[in-house]
Amino acid sequence: MPDYEKTIENEPEIKKDYKDRLFKLVFGREEYKAATLDLYNAITGSSFTEADDIVINTIEDAVYLNMHNDVSFLLGDTLNLYEHQSTYSPNIPMRMLLYVSQLYSKIIETDGDKKGRMYTHSRVMFPTPKFYMFYNGKEIKAGERILDITDSFKDKENSDLRLRVKMININYGKNNELMDKCASLSDYSKFVHDVAEY
Repeated sequence: MPDYEKTIENEPEIKKDYKDRLFKLVFGREEYKAATLDLYNAITGSSFTEADDIVINTIEDAVYLNMHNDVSFLLGDTLNLYEHQSTYSPNIPMRMLLYVSQLYSKIIETDGDKKGRMYTHSRVMFPTPKFYMFYNGKEIKAGERILDITDSFKDKENSDLRLRVKMININYGKNNELMDKCASLSDYSKFVHDVAEY
């Protein structure tokens, strides 16, 4: 008869952050740029074909804030920031502001032309930011919603700062049209569902 206690004792512990780690693995790594491109095309309605055009620039760790984002990349003239959440957080827009500030700082530091012209009379052009939160928690049932940074301000009506994050529910059975357009996202959603079920 097998020693079940010993078997259970030797089994690897299930990581509670597996959803986030898997999302970052599938959509934020150099070797899986094709999946990232498929997701980008699915949510934007675009038709880019060259995965090598993606430049991954995810913040791994900003020294003074101990900060990192899930996935960010440049594609054409767009700076894309993707966050994965399995717990709803209304603070995502503020976090995105901090992330995008770090990313623009990196762009300035690595582009000598931009760095040299920041204090001149000529406009310096930057990639357009797009913010997405991919949500697979249980609190929010909506398929999509917009999170606005002004909701975090005491006087939101008088704010001059604008930043909006599109939250997309990627739970299994939600947003089927999007899932049909991106097989990697559909597979991810099904896998996470199956893990939770079994």
